[in-house]
Amino acid sequence: KKQDIPVAAKRNINKDDIRPGGNTAILTLADGTSIVLDTAQNGYLANQSNTKIIKLKAGLLSYKNGKTPGGKILMNTITTPRGGQYELELEDGTRVWLNSASSLVFPTSFTGKARRVELKGEGYFEVARNVVKPFHVTVNNVDVRVLGTHFNIMSYGDEESITHTLLEGKVNVTANSATKRLVPVKA
Repeated sequence: KKQDIPVAAKRNINKDDIRPGGNTAILTLADGTSIVLDTAQNGYLANQSNTKIIKLKAGLLSYKNGKTPGGKILMNTITTPRGGQYELELEDGTRVWLNSASSLVFPTSFTGKARRVELKGEGYFEVARNVVKPFHVTVNNVDVRVLGTHFNIMSYGDEESITHTLLEGKVNVTANSATKRLVPVKA
């Protein structure tokens, strides 16, 4: 007696299918070198002005012990594709979680009177406390000065507005010369 062998079901993959997200990102160094982080080995990746760039594990990149000689600021960019996400620990200890289709431009070390980064897309920030060196996030010509620690900013290009979600602390948001202070709402 002949037995029917089941045939594996074929799945039609459509170009518009949404694939599961993952820890994928590209790090672009100040000199234009690109590192694909999801395929890079864990461990030391590069050294920029005495700042070590280390991939600690899948989805986590860290900048350590940076002091830029001569005050030269080197800017790097981390970019996540659609469906990607990535966590970054900046040189000052600030942690940033980038969401899908987002990018963050940041210095290898914070050398001036303020710590400044530029966000496109969406990022969640846990800012390291430093009262003498405030942390600023620039997003679509809006400056967010951090007076607390935990907040999210969403500013995708196809959105009509920028959304700020403050979990802890305070932030000042400045746009068109007007400043508003945001504080979390107590439940």
